[in-house]
Amino acid sequence: MYPIIIAGGQGTRLWPISRRNSPKQIKPFLDGKTLLHKTYKRLLKSIPAENIFLSTGKSLINDARPEVAGLPEKNIILEPVRRDTAAALGLALFKIYYQDKNATFVYVNSDNFVKDEDEYNRILKLGGDIIKENFDKVLLVGIKPTYPETGYGYIEAGELFKDCNGDNIFNVRRFVEKPSIETASQYLQSGKYFWNPTLIIAKAEHFISLYQKHLPDMYGKLREMAKYFDTAQEEEVKEKIFPTISPISIDYGILEKERGMLVLPAEFGWMDIGHWRAIWDMSAKSQEDNVEIGKHIHIDSKGNLIYSKNNKLIATVGVENMLIVETDDAIMVCPKDRAQDVKKIVKKLDEQGEENYL
Repeated sequence: MYPIIIAGGQGTRLWPISRRNSPKQIKPFLDGKTLLHKTYKRLLKSIPAENIFLSTGKSLINDARPEVAGLPEKNIILEPVRRDTAAALGLALFKIYYQDKNATFVYVNSDNFVKDEDEYNRILKLGGDIIKENFDKVLLVGIKPTYPETGYGYIEAGELFKDCNGDNIFNVRRFVEKPSIETASQYLQSGKYFWNPTLIIAKAEHFISLYQKHLPDMYGKLREMAKYFDTAQEEEVKEKIFPTISPISIDYGILEKERGMLVLPAEFGWMDIGHWRAIWDMSAKSQEDNVEIGKHIHIDSKGNLIYSKNNKLIATVGVENMLIVETDDAIMVCPKDRAQDVKKIVKKLDEQGEENYL
């Protein structure tokens, strides 16, 4: 199996810590280790470094490389510019298929937290075994929801496909984007809906055929770049062609269009570290339910996340359920239940030409 770690995103919902040229996956949010480093080490428990690939941006490589010590240089795929996850995955897939025509891959986000790493690796192996027997299928790992989350996409399971010694594999009925709290509560009760962590397992050859089917223009450009792999012109051709690809996510570009996929429900303590509310959810809390990363003194304040990059004292009075994040050049204050909207600030900064804050 060949894991492809996708680590080229900007992480706009974790602004102002996560920035364009220094995004969340290379930031030591938790216990001094970056999310990229944790992802790489988790995979190394069951897969050799020579089978692991990293896709990241050219502007990030100097920060990313130390987090994947031991990864062969040839397994690092640099994106000249950001063109979203479909292009990033596609380029890596062609690279893997070029060296192993029978390859099975797993798409792995670099910014997810996993509590039970042994169970995570067991699920990856099981998924790979299922694909070996069903090479024309795409298998998605679905996370059993523990509460009605409105910030995640969901996968609805259909009929049972196979029982693998207690691990039930289902046909995918449909995808549902970020539901309301009422709908998410119904999903939780039904037992048929699973969080979508975009953890994909498939044969490289089969998935490449889905690019040809659903994203023919992108497929043509990826195929043209692949002709120059391991030649002196490889980087030059990539610099010319890759920026002409229209950006689209793998979810919208292929997964939501394809039929006949499978979902493998799993429980391994997964969390998307995509926004500040997620940091609050998973962090140790004070008696007043405050998460304090830095100096915090307060009166009658509870349920807050206080994050100070430089350990600057932050004082609060009567503040509840807020996110307060301080960096060298910016301070962000936001209600905890609007954590998803922080990305709108980044969009507004971009529209106003505030490049220094991006």
